[in-house]
Amino acid sequence: MAEVLNVYNAATSSVDGTMTLAANTVPWAAGDAVEEPHYFQIKVAADTSYVTQYLPRPANSTLAGVQYNGTVANGVEGWLIRNGAAASSYFGNGGTHTPPTAALGITGAWGMSEDIQAGDTTALNVRCNSHGCGRWDSAYNLFALQSNAGADTVRYAPNTSTMTYTLGGTQYSLSPTSLTAGTINVTTLNASQVNGLQAATASAIGGVTLGPSASSAVLANVATSGAAADVAGLAASATVDTTNASNITSGTLNAAQLPAEIVGSDCASNVAYNATPTFAVTCPNPTFHMPLTGNVTGESFTGLAAGQHITLIFQVGSTAGYTVAWSSSIHGGFVTSSTSGAAGYTQAGKYLVQELVVDTDGASLLNPGAMNE
Repeated sequence: MAEVLNVYNAATSSVDGTMTLAANTVPWAAGDAVEEPHYFQIKVAADTSYVTQYLPRPANSTLAGVQYNGTVANGVEGWLIRNGAAASSYFGNGGTHTPPTAALGITGAWGMSEDIQAGDTTALNVRCNSHGCGRWDSAYNLFALQSNAGADTVRYAPNTSTMTYTLGGTQYSLSPTSLTAGTINVTTLNASQVNGLQAATASAIGGVTLGPSASSAVLANVATSGAAADVAGLAASATVDTTNASNITSGTLNAAQLPAEIVGSDCASNVAYNATPTFAVTCPNPTFHMPLTGNVTGESFTGLAAGQHITLIFQVGSTAGYTVAWSSSIHGGFVTSSTSGAAGYTQAGKYLVQELVVDTDGASLLNPGAMNE
């Protein structure tokens, strides 16, 4: 025996002896006789009540429904819509049928689709679907909300107690152990512990980053704990106060970190012979070299500052006897002579070296070993 689901042949649009059978184990063979009782086709539907409001704006509200009078108590259910067919008749439970579309439909224009007063214990009691609470297919949409992009859903999985929100194609889930979301924007976040922060990489800072809009008040309330020494992978200098010079024991300091009187303290330059040469001082300890190929009758200096140490080197050329006379600003300089054999006679090919120190007036130049000058 086999259940006949349909005797209508859609291909020929007629009842011509072709039948659609439910799944069965009958060993059919060509030419078998089939007996099918004849039933008239009928359409059965429940009653529908039609209500018309003849006065569009009545003084009193108009409604239809069921009102319970007297005292009703535990055990009474105001209204029940039940599918009496066994769950095993439907797909997912061993059956071959699709469940009915909806137990209750509300269509048309209404100010509110439902107006309910919360029950004393529960407003809505949602039980698990026909698959039960513990199966992989026990999940169901608590809400399916039509949107411009299709449908947004709120889906609940009773087997894991997880609620999943799908909004505009983006999912957010809430479970007993976590809240999962791509981006969370909060004004205030109170948390005793935050786990799983982003790890630092070569191009990104791990953990929590405060943006440039963070005010000083926000930064002042960022709690810190531990010490730099607790952070693995830091260079030794990261835990040393390098603003204290006594802690700097090796390495090379950038010139920008040194005092001006130390940076570039020594310099040297060649000056062409001139009877009245000008020496341009550009560092604290300059050295000037000038060939002595004629007599020097006076010198001048630019860029003088108190405390500078100036070295003048005169190299006598192939002709001996040239002399150096000092300008009035120089005190205690060596004495030269043009007389052969006399003290201070300048010999060919020899060097004359004079050290000078700029006095505190920034203008007088003194021989460091001079006396009574």
